[in-house]
Amino acid sequence: ERLAALYAGPMTGDDVREAAEAVDRAGGRDWAQAHAADRMGRAVQLLSRAVPDLGAAGGLLALAEFVTRRTK
Repeated sequence: ERLAALYAGPMTGDDVREAAEAVDRAGGRDWAQAHAADRMGRAVQLLSRAVPDLGAAGGLLALAEFVTRRTK
């Protein structure tokens, strides 16, 4: 209920921190990271079929790695 109330209106910096902590406590960050890792693995598989030389796709892979593994 508290999280819904926070999202119902404009959020202050403290509200954003409270919402992020609530999502983290509920396991949201772990869930998102697990799904991101799964999707990243699948994307690499598909990319390796489309571009046999993964070195040619290095920039794309580096960007995907950065986006899915960053912590902040």
